[in-house]
Amino acid sequence: IHISTPGLVGFMGYLIAKRLKVPVYGTYHTDFASYLYSNTNSKIIQTITRFFENRFYRGCKGVFLRSDTYRGLIEDEFKIDSKKVFTIPAGINISHFSPTYRDLTCWEAFNLPNEALKVLYVGRVTTEKNIAFLLDLWQKNHNQNNNRWLILVGSGSFEKHAKTYESYNIKFLGHQDKEQLKTLYASSDLFIFPSNSDTLGQVVIEAIASGLPALVSDQGGPQTLISKELPNGYVLEKNSEERWINAINELSNDHEKRKRFSQNAYALSKTLSIEKSFELFWEKHSSKL
Repeated sequence: IHISTPGLVGFMGYLIAKRLKVPVYGTYHTDFASYLYSNTNSKIIQTITRFFENRFYRGCKGVFLRSDTYRGLIEDEFKIDSKKVFTIPAGINISHFSPTYRDLTCWEAFNLPNEALKVLYVGRVTTEKNIAFLLDLWQKNHNQNNNRWLILVGSGSFEKHAKTYESYNIKFLGHQDKEQLKTLYASSDLFIFPSNSDTLGQVVIEAIASGLPALVSDQGGPQTLISKELPNGYVLEKNSEERWINAINELSNDHEKRKRFSQNAYALSKTLSIEKSFELFWEKHSSKL
């Protein structure tokens, strides 16, 4: 039995599997302890959550990670043998996202100027995604004369303040379907993802497959998607507004660097095979059957 999330259903499956003596595998998809701390600011809740995560994953025959960023937590803090920990290679279906879907007229439906530079965020617009930090730094960097917009795609608690932020060139688009989303990715110029608790960041993969340079935090899994050999963006210090603002300004103003990073991003995405991800996932399970 493979369990993706140690929630109520996950724990029920875990207990049934143990009772039937069936091997259990789990994937560390979500850093729940950090997620809950972001929402509650409670160390007690964070500690309790980490305790239950520990109990759950230590009972698994194997643990799959979305990136190596959390290997230290799983092996050192949870005390799980490294031979039982496997990192799933990041992968994506290239045909779903591509620079070829670029269509600047898509912005007209949202009353946004076609020619403006677009900095895109995709994901929940909630506290644990560090959205308050993103909105604050954008407002501090805003200049009424610059032709630059921050676009947020996704649902969440910050949507109710959308009107408040429009004067700062910030636009909330809410939930968008897959067809519209691939066009929005390809029709943007930069991707920004300030979350500090994502174990990988699937939206970052989708962005680089669409040819977008990416700005990500130095905390969590998305940083593993930024290449040093083939630069496709920047890994920025957690919650350092100055670093994030400088990176936004640099890539907004330097067209040639942005173009080079864009080409590198698309080239990198071609190495992220969904087939390789599945092959490792299946191999580790089938070897125990």
